This record gives sequence, structure tokens and C-alpha cells, in this order.
Amino acid sequence: MAVQSLLEGPAARERLAVLLGLGLAIALAWGYLLYMGWGMEHMDVGVHMAIMPRMTDWAAIDLALVFMMWAIMMMAMMLPSAMPMILVFAAVERRRQQGGAHLTHVWAFAGGYLTVWTAFSLVATLVQWGLLEARLVSPMMQSNSPVIGGFLLIFAGAYQFTPLKRACLATCRSPLAFILSEWRSGASGAFAMGLLHGAYCAGCCWLLMALLFVLGVMNVLWIVALTVLVLVEKTLPRVRWLGSATGAMLVAWGLLVLYGVAHSA
Repeated sequence: MAVQSLLEGPAARERLAVLLGLGLAIALAWGYLLYMGWGMEHMDVGVHMAIMPRMTDWAAIDLALVFMMWAIMMMAMMLPSAMPMILVFAAVERRRQQGGAHLTHVWAFAGGYLTVWTAFSLVATLVQWGLLEARLVSPMMQSNSPVIGGFLLIFAGAYQFTPLKRACLATCRSPLAFILSEWRSGASGAFAMGLLHGAYCAGCCWLLMALLFVLGVMNVLWIVALTVLVLVEKTLPRVRWLGSATGAMLVAWGLLVLYGVAHSA
């Protein structure tokens, strides 16, 4: 099976269906984030929004709303960088099945990928709840502790230089190699492959996503910045200096924060 024939992709109609489906999911997710961000900026109105959790003393409904917020935010941030992998999977799937329409398997793969980030969102929700109860994050969803923020910046920066980060990133940058080496047949196999890809992606990016606790969970500008960083890092393999530059910048930023805390005490 020639590599070129694998990369020809599914038929134009199938490719269009995949692109439209992914594009619609991303657009809806970003629409939700922009609406939530606007609500946070205009709390006189936002506090009455049905999708806005209470500022303190969360009940079950507030936990559900925050979980939904994280899950949709992860879809908006991570799905764009997963599109090359999903499109290559669609091409290989169609070729292996002799040209039939197998979009169900493509959506199963995407569903497996998003399941990993949904699990991350559950953990992030519980962490945010605990930090809020300990008054370590503000009701506006930003860290109240410069010490925690400084150390998190340093850890996120240092992680950029670790073998685990680089191994996960290398896998994310090689869609065809990943799919051919990890191939599993059927819808359940596609879902399992999506889970595995999601695990590699989480291994690559989880600390960058955790920086939202420092930068502001609903700070739209920082959400956009992190989304672009992840997209460039994963889809432009020739820009290898970006990971190191990002790591050095985050470590320096964290040290400056801790230095400021030490000299203000």
C-alpha cells in the first residue's frame, strides 16, 4: 500500500463531511467560550446566565456547569490540532475498506480522542472546586496564590524539556506512522485508537492546559494563545525551537513571580 495512495484521502464527499463535522463542533465550542468569556467580563449580566456557575458554594448543578465548561473548552482548544490525525485516519480507513463510506469509524476515533480530554475536564473541575473551597482561586476563576502560580509556570516550562513530552509530541506529529502502527479494526478499534491518540496528546499538553489556573480559566485571550501554541507545536514539526523557547519563557516567568513574592514578604 503506497504512502501516496493512503494520503489521497477519502472521496471528496466523505472528506467534506468530516471537515464540516469537525468545523461545526469547533465553531460551536468557540461560540460557547466567547459567550462565557463575555459573561465573565460583564458580570452584571453574566451572573444571570443559565450556563454560569455560582461564584462560591457550588452545588451539584454548579459542578455540572463547570465540568461542561471545561469539556467544551478542551474540545475548542484541542480538536483543531487533532484534525490532521483524524483526516489521515479517515483516508486509511476508507482505503482499507475498499472505498466504502465508513464515517462511523471516523467519528468513533474522534469520540475516543475527546473522551480522554473529557476525563481531563472532570479532573480539572474537581481541582478547581478544591482550589475554590481553599480560596486559592478567585470566583473569577484565576489563581489567588502567586506561589502556586509561580511553581506551576516553572513545572510547565520544565516539562517542555522532558523525554515524555518529546515522545508524546513526536507521536502527535506523525499521524500516518501512528495509525499504521496502532491500527485496530471496526468501530471499537477506532475508538480505542482515538483513546490512545488522546492519551499521547494529553501527555504532550496537560500542563499547558493546567496553566489556565494561573492565566484565568475563562480568559479568552490566553485560551486563544494556548490553542495556537498547541496547534503550531503539533502541526509544524520543523518549528522545533518553539517547545524549548516556550519552556524557557515559562520557567523564567515562574522564577520572576516567585522572586516578586520573596521580595514583597
